[in-house]
Amino acid sequence: MLFAVAAVPIASFARDYFKSPELFALVVFGIAIMIGISSKSMLKGILAGLFGLMLGSVGTYAATADQRFTFGVLELVEGVNFIAVIIGLFGIAELFDQLLTHRKSAVRPISSLGRWWPNRAELKQSGRATAVGGAVGLGVGLIPAAGGDIAGLIGWERARKASKHPEMFGKGSIEGVAASDTASSATLGGSLTTTMALGIPGDSVMAVMIGSMIIWGITPGPTLFTNRPDLVVSIVGIMLIATILSLALSLVRMKGMVKLLDVPQPYLWSGILIFCIIGTYATSNSLSTVVTMLVFGVIGVLLKRMQVPAGPVVLGLLLGPLAEENLARTLAILPTRPFFEVVSPIALVLLALAVLSIVMPAIRAARRPRAERASLADSILHDDSIQQIEKAHDELAAQPDLLTSTVRNVDTSGRRARKTRKNSEETEK
Repeated sequence: MLFAVAAVPIASFARDYFKSPELFALVVFGIAIMIGISSKSMLKGILAGLFGLMLGSVGTYAATADQRFTFGVLELVEGVNFIAVIIGLFGIAELFDQLLTHRKSAVRPISSLGRWWPNRAELKQSGRATAVGGAVGLGVGLIPAAGGDIAGLIGWERARKASKHPEMFGKGSIEGVAASDTASSATLGGSLTTTMALGIPGDSVMAVMIGSMIIWGITPGPTLFTNRPDLVVSIVGIMLIATILSLALSLVRMKGMVKLLDVPQPYLWSGILIFCIIGTYATSNSLSTVVTMLVFGVIGVLLKRMQVPAGPVVLGLLLGPLAEENLARTLAILPTRPFFEVVSPIALVLLALAVLSIVMPAIRAARRPRAERASLADSILHDDSIQQIEKAHDELAAQPDLLTSTVRNVDTSGRRARKTRKNSEETEK
């Protein structure tokens, strides 16, 4: 609904006021946000972003049609395949990491559910947290590259402050779960609006969507609303229908999906690898794309070992060519016109925000002891929240049965017990 209401005004504003300098500044702002919040080390985040920008420079340069860093390889003329990179960094890397670190464990995860629909009291209890999380998610979703993880943290923090029982947060509080999940899910409307109206991905999911649309010759941005208004209307309808259907399917298949935790991990790994290979091959019908995916899977494992975030790499790969193209246009216009006639205050403000989004977490982290430096926590969560989470984790770790037991409905168990006693009495009679 947010996309349906806000997309056209934002696209109209972007069409009138966002030229090459503003688009370049917006792309830099998005990459800077991802760098500033995605890693404990600001330097590692910057290196990940630069690595992504380097990958984005591979292929044919749009301004001059020159080939760069292709090394005579025909498959690199069109650049590094985005789908192969993102599946490799996030999917195959996680698979390889689990293969390398797998150890047999006696801990059995929860694989069955009891009551999963909240009762009236729980709905009333989580109402305020859901509203707070939804509002936070809608706002965070509009920020380029922020994503659902950041919205979940902010939503949890805001709901804790608004709760009558903040001491329960971090211990499985229904309010905390409702707030964080609602905030994370609510980013869809904002991120879709940013993606379609400006052509800048709101999160990693929208980055995949942009890559898929480009493969089919569709370029998101203000011109999409002018050239293909029918497509925009179709996307609105599809998203509404998909949201309702996904809710229904999730409720129906929830108990069955939990049973996947009982499947031996080697079978899961094999199935995941097969689906990744098939999905990657289907994007280009070329084995070189599959090889690219596997190579970036290995790179992803190395990045995980070095604690380098993969998010800035993906954003740099996707947004690098866009930033470069708009920067080239800006530099071509500057010698012919006054600076402030070309570069508007909007572009300057976005560039200033980009610098602040990197500098402020770095300054805040530098003022702390080295062992306590973590840009993500320092940027979003307060010290008391971090301490409360650590305390709750310690309390849960002291009761391992809570982590491996089956979630049960107390009321249902009581009814079953009473029914069993009644049947026993009837049998005795």
